[in-house]
Formats: sequence, C-alpha cells, structure tokens
Amino acid sequence: MGSNGAELFAGGLKFFGPVTKTLPESEAESRRRRASMGRPRVLRGAPPLLSLLLLLVLARVSLAENFADMTISSRMAQLIKTGIESPKLKLNGTLPIEVQYLLTEKDLAWRDLGGTLQRLVLWDQGYVVTSSNKTREIKVRCDLSMDEVVVSRDEFQELYYCPSTSCVDPVSADSVFRGTICADSQIKQVAKCAVLVSESEANAASVIVETSLIWGEEGNNTDIPVPTVRRHSLESFAITLQPPSISSGNCPQQLALVIPCTTIKPSANVSEWCTPRKTGVVSGLLQDLVDYRAAQAGGADTGTPGMLIAIWVVAATLAVVLCGIGVVYFRYLFRQRNRSSAKRDLIEKSALEHCVLTPEGFFFPTTNDSNGATGSMSSEFSDLESELETEVRRGYSSASGVSEHVEDSRPFGFELVSIPIEQTCR
Repeated sequence: MGSNGAELFAGGLKFFGPVTKTLPESEAESRRRRASMGRPRVLRGAPPLLSLLLLLVLARVSLAENFADMTISSRMAQLIKTGIESPKLKLNGTLPIEVQYLLTEKDLAWRDLGGTLQRLVLWDQGYVVTSSNKTREIKVRCDLSMDEVVVSRDEFQELYYCPSTSCVDPVSADSVFRGTICADSQIKQVAKCAVLVSESEANAASVIVETSLIWGEEGNNTDIPVPTVRRHSLESFAITLQPPSISSGNCPQQLALVIPCTTIKPSANVSEWCTPRKTGVVSGLLQDLVDYRAAQAGGADTGTPGMLIAIWVVAATLAVVLCGIGVVYFRYLFRQRNRSSAKRDLIEKSALEHCVLTPEGFFFPTTNDSNGATGSMSSEFSDLESELETEVRRGYSSASGVSEHVEDSRPFGFELVSIPIEQTCR
C-alpha cells in the first residue's frame, strides 16, 4: 500500500472511528435464529407432560442398553433397585419350604415383597411359576445357577432335526433365532435345567401343550422379566420371560428369551441334576428391604411422641374448658339457690310479723277503724299478747265447747280471729 492509500486509510479511521467486529443487529439476530434452529425444540417449549414422556422413553432405551449381556437375576435386581416392580404373585398353593425359611430368617412375609422380588426369590431358590400361578421346582446341571441355564445359538443349532427360524429385531434390526420343533431326546442333550414332575404326570398318555416355542434368543427386550414355565411336550418344558405375543407371522413383536428344559422324576437317581447354586443377589435385596422397613418403623416411632403430645395438649385444653363450664354452672346454681332461700325467708318473715301463737293456733289482730286508736303494733305486741291470752283462757273456762271465733269487748279496738296454722303464716 502506497502513501496515498495509507493516508486514505488513516482518514477513514478518523472519520468512522475505531474498527470493531460488531455485526449489525439484524445479522446477529439471524445468526442466533439459525443457531437456535439446531436446538431440540421439545426441551424449550414443550409441555411438562411431553418432556416427561421423552425422559421415560430415554430411560427405557438406557435400561435396554444396560440389559445387554446381563444375567436374569442381575436384570431383575436392577429393576428392583430403580423401583420398577411387576404385579405381585397370587400363588395357588403353599410357598416352597426353602423360600419360607429364607423369609423367616429376615423376619419378612411373602406379602412384603414386590412382584419382581417375589419372582427373583423363587428363581434364585430354583422355582418358577406356571401360567396358573403354581410353583414348579427346577433342577439344574450340578454347579450351575439358574442364570446359567440359557442355551446359546451354537448349542441349539448343533442338534439334529431342530430347525430354527430367523427373525429381525424391530429395534436393532439384528437377526434373532427361535426354535419350535425339536424332539424330546434332543432337548435332553442340550437342556441345562429339568422340571420336577410327579410319577403320574410322567406316565401320562397325553398332556396339555402350553407353548409352541422350545428355544429362543432374546432381542432388544425392554420388558420386565416374568419367568414362567410352560409345557412344550410330554417330556419338555420351556421357561419364557414374557407371555406369548400375538403376531401375524412366525416372528412376534417382542423377541424374548426362551430356555428349554427337560423333565425329571423324584424317584430318579440322577447325579447330574442338583439344586441351583445361589447367585448371591437375593440376600442383599432382602436386607435392603429389611433396612427400609426398619427405617420406616423408626420414622413412625419418631413421630409417635409428637402425636402423643398433641393429643395430650388437646385433651388438657378440653378438660380445662369443661372444668370452667362446670364451675360457672355450679356457681349459677348456688346463686339461684341462695336467692330462692332468701326470698323464702323474706316471705316467711313477712307472714309471721302479724301472727300471734296461741294454744289453738295463730291469731291475726286487725285494726278497728272506728276505734281511732293508733300506735305501733310492734311496741304494743307483748301487752296485747298477754291480755289476749287472759281473755282466751277466761272464755275457755266458761264455754262448754271450742268456739272457732272469740270476741271480747274490744278494749283496744282489735278483733281476734282464730285461724288454723295450716292455712296461715306460711
């Protein structure tokens, strides 16, 4: 740049001021708008319910991813820890002795367990429920646990005359194989579990088939495992983790795991079948339940004194109020009684002021207006009484009978009247 260009550039700086990188407002807004277009609109303006549904879907997908390569016990344990439970079992029969003993050790009852934990306890002890909610005892190859009885694809495809059907997982688009046809003799070779059947059941001519599947791989399964043992043939059973789904073709919507099992009679002396080895998962879950119930009981006990204090305060307040009402009421009755007694005394006193007690009763002296005698009756009462008494005795001595009215010469201008005591001075 020449000297002229430098001068022009310097002049431009003086005219326009310092050069900045601030963009015009309209362009800045357009950039922000373009940037916001890349953001998920669900999280910005979506209702809370829609956001919650999205979170549930994401959680379901994450659980499905975490379930990959997980054993059945670990999967159910993870669901229990996250608070996801299946419906509780309503067993048609008694609880197995091993399960009763395990719950008694932890001071728990069968009803205290959730549905998933109930199935996990049965599974770990070597029991699986049927479609009619009855328990079936399962034996396994010795030194195996219930989680280790799954038959792989290679193991099943090595069998003779046991074809498998390929299905496409609707989520992962992977091929998932399933088998429906396989002889009982072939199942005995590959099965790692055996259902304990009775002698009569083993010798039955026919049985009720409950499922056509005998083996199946698991696809992208996000459902809660519900282990159920179903009869496939006379000497074969299948343990399914999900109920049979209704589909238009051979491949259902949900590709769940299916485990083949053979049968064994109680009288059979077979050393290769044993009680399943414990996984060690159930004991910790039961202890967690015990601790949770103890914490709940401790919280209830902590709240009990406060509740008792509140009850005592309310009771004391009511007692004080009732006592106050009682005191006021009794004071009212006492005053009323005193008033009645005073009034009665006043009436009696006023009635007796003009009465004279004689052997025949009370006599009332009445003033004679024609006499003109005046004076206070109270001052002459004693003299009058003595004179009247003398006159009365004199009249009684001369008269032959008792007279009701006694008259005298009225020296003081009074008239004496004899009235029975019951009729006067009351």
